[in-house]
Amino acid sequence: MDGKVVGRAGSKCVPSCAAGFSQFTDRKACRETEHTIDHVTFRSMNAYNAGVFGCPSYSVTVEVGVFYRCLDPELTKPQDYNCTFRAILGKTIRQPFFVIEWGPAADRPEILYVKSDGTNLGEVVQEAKHILEAQGLPFMDHFNQPDRAFNSLMTERMTDGDFGKPRVMFPGNPDSPNWRETSLNIGHLIMDDPRAATESAPIVGAG
Repeated sequence: MDGKVVGRAGSKCVPSCAAGFSQFTDRKACRETEHTIDHVTFRSMNAYNAGVFGCPSYSVTVEVGVFYRCLDPELTKPQDYNCTFRAILGKTIRQPFFVIEWGPAADRPEILYVKSDGTNLGEVVQEAKHILEAQGLPFMDHFNQPDRAFNSLMTERMTDGDFGKPRVMFPGNPDSPNWRETSLNIGHLIMDDPRAATESAPIVGAG
């Protein structure tokens, strides 16, 4: 198996299900909306992570993100780690092939296991398409709308992923400096002064 083969396979996942995305290159694709740059990343394992998780390095995660340009107007080509909101998608197929020295074979919801001989690559590509359509696009379509993103910041926390469920990452914990800066900047896109709303946000102080 060649990593370039996996990369080319990943390039087939985005255009078929994500209108508005530019050509998939280097395992990534992006699109611009009125306020954001949205990302899709088809990320392979490095040798260290592959060893820790017990899978071939050709295995991948499917990740999406939304970068708000108001947070850094000079950043015209943000990377996925710059995204304001991020999610690692949860696969729906079962792959109990992950083997680590200190435990029995298991499965991981966030990693699509690509066998060393590549015999299941077609199945992985189909699953990547499926979870992009079912989880990734709804995530981006929600968080690239300032009113929805702001409401989520005011009422929701980051969530762990699972099979069929994305792991959702926010810009910091509620009431942290990063959360406040992000909330105020996005809030200004939908109201004149969002300070009162952020100070009285239901999520602040919630258990």
